[in-house]
Amino acid sequence: MVNTAQALEIQRHLLTSLQQNGFGRIVEDVITQVIEFEGQLDFDQNPTGTLIDFLDLVMQVISNYSNSDYKEILGKLNESISDENKVRSIVVRTGDGDNDVVDLSELPNYTEVIQEFRNVRNIIVSER
Repeated sequence: MVNTAQALEIQRHLLTSLQQNGFGRIVEDVITQVIEFEGQLDFDQNPTGTLIDFLDLVMQVISNYSNSDYKEILGKLNESISDENKVRSIVVRTGDGDNDVVDLSELPNYTEVIQEFRNVRNIIVSER
């Protein structure tokens, strides 16, 4: 069982590690979502459960920046499309300018990073 101080220390360590390893944008999004969940992530009331919820949130945010599901999504889109009309890439417009587009195939694949967070989560769950 994790106490409040340990849960907060783990949270700080994970956010610091992400920041130091080039995941600053992900840290910003995690912090924004934590603020939006104000009152729901209460380390004092339920430190272990809150830490698990926090890890789930981090994994979700990281997966939003990953192309780990790209091939699967592309495959599902193409299941009912004839060969000559197959979708070859997915590009998302992020703004009004010509350069404000993101080709989802070019996003990094963070499957291994997500798995590391899942491993930490599983350890915490097993020690509950």
